[in-house]
Amino acid sequence: MVTTNCKEIAGVDCAVPLNGNSVEELKRNVFAHAQKDHKDMLAKMSPADQAKIPQQIEAIWKKKTAGAPAR
Repeated sequence: MVTTNCKEIAGVDCAVPLNGNSVEELKRNVFAHAQKDHKDMLAKMSPADQAKIPQQIEAIWKKKTAGAPAR
């Protein structure tokens, strides 16, 4: 499982822990949280900036799972 938060993903002042057992699950959880708690911020973001979020999540996933034992 990987845990991250909005601050780590996008520099947003939010430390709510967001977890996922796969990168896809982590993305779903991050976007569900963002839609619920950061809807105004998302509405102000350009499509290009919104497209960077999944890339950030994937980079965090890779960093945190590098060297982790296989399941």
